[in-house]
Amino acid sequence: LHCLRMRLRLDPAEIYSMIRTHSRLSSYSHRVLQSHMDTLQSTLGLSSSELRTLCLRSPSVLGISTSKVEERVTYLTDTVGLDFSLVRKMAIKTSCVVQSRIDSNMAPKIEFLTREVGITSSELP
Repeated sequence: LHCLRMRLRLDPAEIYSMIRTHSRLSSYSHRVLQSHMDTLQSTLGLSSSELRTLCLRSPSVLGISTSKVEERVTYLTDTVGLDFSLVRKMAIKTSCVVQSRIDSNMAPKIEFLTREVGITSSELP
């Protein structure tokens, strides 16, 4: 957890709060945490401050595999047609953007909105 403390500039109370929210966090290796933080930061183009905010708000985001983060961002930008800056903003606000499964969560909801409600991808948030 030292790497979290140093990279995200967290105090012990913040780390404790993160572990209370996501208990498996303490079992992740230094290498895994570094890799996941690197991927989140580079894939979403986050500043250090934004990465800190995202991790504090939703520590479980550090448990998502790096390939899944990239896959979900690509799905939202390439398949759905959302602007990258919007995907980035949504991820910072609510981590479910990078945590939700495409096949069982995102795709059915987007299909419902476009097919049943008649919203086009350009009208999505």
